[in-house]
Amino acid sequence: MVFRRGRWSPAGDGHRGGRRRPPPPSGSVVTGEGLRPAPTGAGLFLVINPHSGQTKRRPDPKPILDSEMPDAVVHVLGKGERISDVMRAAVGSTTPPTILGVYGGDGSVAAAAEVAFETHLPLLVLPGGTLNHFALTVGIPDLATGIAAAQAGTGSAVDLAEIDFGDRGRVLALNTLSVGVYPRFVQFRTRMEPTIGRPLATLAAALRAAFTAAPLEGSLDGQELRVWSMFIGVGRYAPPRGAPLKRQGFDDGVLDVRILRSTARSRGRGFLSLLSSRTRSRTDHGPEPMFHAPRHSLVFTRTALTLRSNTDSAQFYAHDGEVQKAPPFIPGGTRAVTVRVLPAAIEIYRP
Repeated sequence: MVFRRGRWSPAGDGHRGGRRRPPPPSGSVVTGEGLRPAPTGAGLFLVINPHSGQTKRRPDPKPILDSEMPDAVVHVLGKGERISDVMRAAVGSTTPPTILGVYGGDGSVAAAAEVAFETHLPLLVLPGGTLNHFALTVGIPDLATGIAAAQAGTGSAVDLAEIDFGDRGRVLALNTLSVGVYPRFVQFRTRMEPTIGRPLATLAAALRAAFTAAPLEGSLDGQELRVWSMFIGVGRYAPPRGAPLKRQGFDDGVLDVRILRSTARSRGRGFLSLLSSRTRSRTDHGPEPMFHAPRHSLVFTRTALTLRSNTDSAQFYAHDGEVQKAPPFIPGGTRAVTVRVLPAAIEIYRP
């Protein structure tokens, strides 16, 4: 995995690929109500990621797009190309698009959303991955639904989250952010899945991660904590207890935070029950986290929170289905990471 994917950073911060978001056009408001219809696809630049997903029965989207949106510019991602780089090149060309589009999974959509956020261009999301969490959340289960929304000009503004590493750069998250045991679980599952299949890989990875990972030690908004895993979702997730399985909305302006605390019994039972959505936890959607709660997990919402690590080693984290390595600490720099919701960050086409 390459850390640069999903990253945006202030200009001059020393990180390759960094961008500072320009101010929006004067008087503009991100609402999704002013999206321009594109009945023939005119002005649309869409990237197809043919490497997304594991579903082999999915039809090739390009003939359908060529037929339904003949005036769109469709780019099939080549080997070694990055979605964000291809889109930025198109935006910087002599004939820049007025609409961005992407066909792929959640990782591909996150990369495209990054450029949409930077450029204030609307985004067309077409599901082409394995699970397509974001596309399903916004009501786009298939190619035809997304195309119809763009042709009609219907849509909404959606929230994103910013992961701010301070002097070490920034990342935008589309759906989720996880630290602790879960990124290790994803790494193990990804390695084993081609050999033994997803169900067995999931079980084996859960067991291995649960019994080899060390707890994270640090603080959350100034309060000390020791945890096995922390999940941060953009918007509220269901069910309200245990493992977060489904994003409930796309514009509620909060982060859904779920923490699996490090206790004597949480290494095995707590983590495995979190995966199976059976963790017993109290749920509190008030302003304060429940560090006093006697349960294995804590659940609360915030608009922003700050994490501080007590270790010098770089940590792995997962966002939008991809495991990445956090940038290394800079001597004399901050050890804090701030996660904040960005309400109505981009406009998307949807029914």
